[in-house]
Amino acid sequence: MDSKHMYQLAATMAAIFMAAVSGLAQTINPSAITYGNNVLKVSRAEQVKFIQSTLDQGMPVELVDTLAMLVLNKSALALPLIEKKIEAILSSPNPSRCCTTGEVDPPRFIDLTARTIAYAGDVEALNQFAKLMAIEEQRFGQYVPQAIHNAEERRNGNPFAVAYAGLQIGNPALSRQIIAWVEAELPGKSDFRRGQLRGWWGQAMLARYGGRASADNGWNDDPIATRISSSLALLMRDEVLRTVSEEAGKQKRQ
Repeated sequence: MDSKHMYQLAATMAAIFMAAVSGLAQTINPSAITYGNNVLKVSRAEQVKFIQSTLDQGMPVELVDTLAMLVLNKSALALPLIEKKIEAILSSPNPSRCCTTGEVDPPRFIDLTARTIAYAGDVEALNQFAKLMAIEEQRFGQYVPQAIHNAEERRNGNPFAVAYAGLQIGNPALSRQIIAWVEAELPGKSDFRRGQLRGWWGQAMLARYGGRASADNGWNDDPIATRISSSLALLMRDEVLRTVSEEAGKQKRQ
């Protein structure tokens, strides 16, 4: 991801969260660390300190775009820290006082931080939601589809690649949410969208099985194809496998 795209995404995140944060935002502590666009250049220890400081302040609006850069580019570092903050609030006898700069509304703050995790749009986000669903499955399961969608929306990536990676985690609750996303998305609201989804699934299958994927090889053991409804699997099988074959052909010609 180039720096221009990265900054655009960060700005988008700030705009998306502005309304949600407005009821939570605190005045920035004068001693708080602020790096702006340089946050990716500082040391890991300084990045950790910045993330923790931002969370402890209740995620002030002024720091959200900087946090977004770390969420998108350092998700393995940022997301576990955010998840730990959520767990701390959930287990606290006085959750409204879990931020150092004043009281916050715990449900709104948890929603904001959970959506920040989902914003990453990668398997690290799904890892963190697997942990949170072990505490409250229904509450945090709703963010799994957002995380998969953000692979497409925020990273311009393949959501099916993220879905496959999430299924490999082996968490039953997480797997249920991933398959629910697949079954909700696959019918498609238009021919274009259905073709787009079919293409992503085919590309992800090609990455897993190579050009060998067929009705008898790969498909019958595929973790998505074998979990979705039989009627949907039958509807999509020939289209997806044809995409695998076409994409494999393109690779050979390159």
